[in-house]
Amino acid sequence: MIPGNGMTWATSFKSIDAAINASGGNAEIWVKQGHYLMYKTMQPDVTNLILYGGFSGIETNKELRNPSLYPTIIDGQNKISCFSNTNRVIIDGFTFQNSIQSAINNTAEAEIINCIFTDNSSESGGAINCHDNSNTKVINSIFFKNNSLINGGAINLGNKANIDIINCSFTQNSAQQKGAAIFCSPGSTGRFINSIFWEDNAESDSEFYASGASIFYMYSNIQGIMPDRTNISTDPYFQSPNIGNLRLQPQSPCIDIGDSNAVNDIQKDLDGNSRILDGNNDQIFRVDIGAYEYKIIKKWTGDINHSGTVDLTDLILALKATTELSSRSIYLDADVDEDGKIGLAESIYIIKKVFMEMESNSK
Repeated sequence: MIPGNGMTWATSFKSIDAAINASGGNAEIWVKQGHYLMYKTMQPDVTNLILYGGFSGIETNKELRNPSLYPTIIDGQNKISCFSNTNRVIIDGFTFQNSIQSAINNTAEAEIINCIFTDNSSESGGAINCHDNSNTKVINSIFFKNNSLINGGAINLGNKANIDIINCSFTQNSAQQKGAAIFCSPGSTGRFINSIFWEDNAESDSEFYASGASIFYMYSNIQGIMPDRTNISTDPYFQSPNIGNLRLQPQSPCIDIGDSNAVNDIQKDLDGNSRILDGNNDQIFRVDIGAYEYKIIKKWTGDINHSGTVDLTDLILALKATTELSSRSIYLDADVDEDGKIGLAESIYIIKKVFMEMESNSK
């Protein structure tokens, strides 16, 4: 292989821009975990581009990536916008932070999945600016502490622009004027499903502003609205919202009340867990509201050998099970993803658990 031809991890390009330019369009670009400092805005002049983040750098199948475990961070360094597209693009599995003039400027068609937007700013649309006549879909994503000098702290929707937001969570975004979460310009259309809008702050219309726009919200938790048949307005009970951990606590009213039909094509949540679980243990499987699916942690989850702790021994046993090596010490009730097997999902869970324990002990 020629070094830098992008055909293997060993010969990968040195920058995301270089990979985009070499792709010629109609291509998937896999981006390894890391903190990528942006010195110029990515402006791909190609069509049908798909960007995937969340790889450790050894995968041969994109289904093995895990953006939660292997974050791929795009950092505007408070100097530039990170990304601007004029053609159709899919962006899946990235964290965008510290951008100015919006993290993403969509002037065409964009699908944004499994992304985190934090500490981005702009005059309008701190995280995403959906320009006039553009089409945007956002799924399984978080908008935390983005801000605008005028309108749309997290998202600005231009004239005749359209946006679909499915299973996303917005909190602590701010705008100096209107729509701290979303500002919808006259003539635009917004559809918000299975999403949480809570404690965003603007001079008026804190969650979203939509005068002259067509908006539809269903099966969502929106602060300040009048609750109805499918929508609620009550504390979502995020785990640690002040540090951006928007996973749900056991008492959250957002568990098992979403529209499962809206996620027929969405198999996993932002953590990579199964999207539809029985989070309130009523034997009915229904999607949660927000970017994360609440998962009941069973007594033996991840504890493959029932030792009472989740440790490296469990990891070895899970990896053995992955390679179909049998062991009498494997207990199936340690299953993580409720598929009745011990394997890769359990291995990833154990690695995360062990690392979290190591970090906690080192503090």
